[in-house]
Amino acid sequence: MYIKLDENYIIKSDENNYILCELRVASDSAKNAGETIEKTVDYYGTLQAALKGYAKISTRQPNQDGYKELLQKLDAIEQAILKVKIPSK
Repeated sequence: MYIKLDENYIIKSDENNYILCELRVASDSAKNAGETIEKTVDYYGTLQAALKGYAKISTRQPNQDGYKELLQKLDAIEQAILKVKIPSK
């Protein structure tokens, strides 16, 4: 499974976990300079927990300039979560 939440975060899965990853551009000193890489943020046992982790991280970004911007970010997170199709068991 691979779910793109926004331009900076994805959730992917393996047989045991849901993995929240941040999308970054590799630095100039890396062998794959300029390429987009997936940096693991954390591992979660459920998709719901991974989505909560995403919401927590997204609202703690240092570029939140105030209450209005935080509410807009929360609305964007809610919309991203609503777009996620949870696989049926």
